[in-house]
Amino acid sequence: MSACLFSAQTVFAFGVRPASMDVVIVPGASSTFSVSVTNDSSADERLYLSAQPFVAQGDDGTPEFLPVETAPGVARWIEVASSTVEVPAESSVTVPLQVHVPANATPGAYQLAVFFSDQSPQALRGEHAATGARVGTLVFVTVPGALVTQLDALVFRSTEASSWVNHGPITFEAQIANQGNTFFIPRGWVTVTDLFDRQIARFPFNPEQGRILPGSTRRFLTTWGTDAKQFQGFWSAVKQEWRHLLIGPYHVRVTFDDAVIQPQMHEASVSIWPWQLLIVVFGGGLLLIAGMWILGRAYLAPKR
Repeated sequence: MSACLFSAQTVFAFGVRPASMDVVIVPGASSTFSVSVTNDSSADERLYLSAQPFVAQGDDGTPEFLPVETAPGVARWIEVASSTVEVPAESSVTVPLQVHVPANATPGAYQLAVFFSDQSPQALRGEHAATGARVGTLVFVTVPGALVTQLDALVFRSTEASSWVNHGPITFEAQIANQGNTFFIPRGWVTVTDLFDRQIARFPFNPEQGRILPGSTRRFLTTWGTDAKQFQGFWSAVKQEWRHLLIGPYHVRVTFDDAVIQPQMHEASVSIWPWQLLIVVFGGGLLLIAGMWILGRAYLAPKR
């Protein structure tokens, strides 16, 4: 994660690593970790620390950071030695953090973000809130105990408006609902077969390792095919369609590695009809036939 703030006079930038981390802490225990804060600007900076809980916004897994008042307990699990950190110009500092889980914490998953901002939390609140830059680390805390892992694969289908396309890339979407109380990263494979069940392609599902938060549904996009920019222009499309030569119906199957996702396999279908290539092939064929017919007529014509 990194952020930049530009003004008329200065360029200000700082970043935090890692962007996220996972910790497992039993009730009543603590875990200590550290983050690296980098100041890329030419001036020393004082950064202010704060913590906020978050949930998944929409179906793409984007975090929605909640006011501390909505879940004050989770936000206060983070303990820091100081609420500010001084970062020299063009340097990095290591900031130790500690997560303390209360003894009465319920088993399950909790998520919060630790932010570093160039404005104090007080300045960022209120009607006349200041404009500032902030970056943060997402902390995923698992409290062991009675953990429930239950995931439902709701749909797997092509995102194309029609059931047939003239070439790739073709994007497929899978929607998975997390009905349990712990985080989950779905893994698996996507396999493409033709009409004769011959394997055409195979690639991993969710290579970005996106996770599903408890009580949320996430949409995962998987793309089969080459860059769409290679098909810009009629003759470029003909060249690429001939090079990859995909035609007819295809079956696309996603198989999840974990049996906790039900059903463990989903299928979708798509038909590819490369019309630019077909126009050239059939058009060329018609011209060839017409030329041969003309030559034949000329050859068989009575000589004078």
